[in-house]
Amino acid sequence: MRFPRTYYDASAPLDKSLTGGGSANPTATPFDAVKPERPVGANNTMASFYLLLKSGDITSDVFVCPSTDATRAYQGMDVQRYSNWQSPYAAFNSYSYNCPFPSRNAVSSGWRFDATLGPEIPFAADMNPGAGATGVAFNSPAKEMQPGNSPNHWFEGQQVAYCDGHIEWQTSPFAGMQRTKDPFRDNIYVAYAGTNASNGKGGAVWGQPGDTSDAVLLPTAQDSPGTTLVTRVAGGSPPLEAKNIIILVVGLLIVVGGSGFTYWKARKEPEAGPPQPLAAMPAQAATPQAYPQYPPPGVG
Repeated sequence: MRFPRTYYDASAPLDKSLTGGGSANPTATPFDAVKPERPVGANNTMASFYLLLKSGDITSDVFVCPSTDATRAYQGMDVQRYSNWQSPYAAFNSYSYNCPFPSRNAVSSGWRFDATLGPEIPFAADMNPGAGATGVAFNSPAKEMQPGNSPNHWFEGQQVAYCDGHIEWQTSPFAGMQRTKDPFRDNIYVAYAGTNASNGKGGAVWGQPGDTSDAVLLPTAQDSPGTTLVTRVAGGSPPLEAKNIIILVVGLLIVVGGSGFTYWKARKEPEAGPPQPLAAMPAQAATPQAYPQYPPPGVG
């Protein structure tokens, strides 16, 4: 089974637009027999990813990562009326899709994108960070690796869904297939062309897959200006969620309120006078006092 894609033209560049979606020339038909590139453009990765929503038995909340501020696409609307995502992309989809539009060289070398691929070829993953993915080496320390990881999880790593169906947490973008002549796995966020063969730096973010080992997951977070995902920086930390702020405020009120109550109580009670003699204690009852039990004996 081949994974979905819209019209492919090997001679055309990748289309970065959301044409066919609710924000740009909306259309219910992603294909046109007369002018196949007309509805969503040629080589449109985002429109290809949208085909999963149109043809699959899934809802748009599947495309929202809980670690982002994205919301469900087309809430209260019929997703079949459109052929691409709403704009900006990252506000409605937290994930990047493996670009299904290879270069001519990749096609001639046997490139394919289907369910027969093994567990090292990614299908989709947390959002591509953009240019940061070109500046990291395969053996960079964790802190230096952060700019190459997805902003979804504050650059700590990314969930990667592979073509065999399994999902794996990766702390490096070098999470694809092992390169046959290089000491590293494929960087899933950049095209291999222009990569330094010794350390893995370089490559092109919006490049086409160049060989059978090359995966390029698109779009990037930088393609969605105005979203909170773009404002995240490597080395930063997630802000407190609303529920955490509420808990913090309630805790603060308890502490402050408790201290205030103690102070108020001390001010209201009369100052202690001279010691008073203790009253005589009553004689202890011959039998111990019986206290109520819950539940009563024999019940429950």
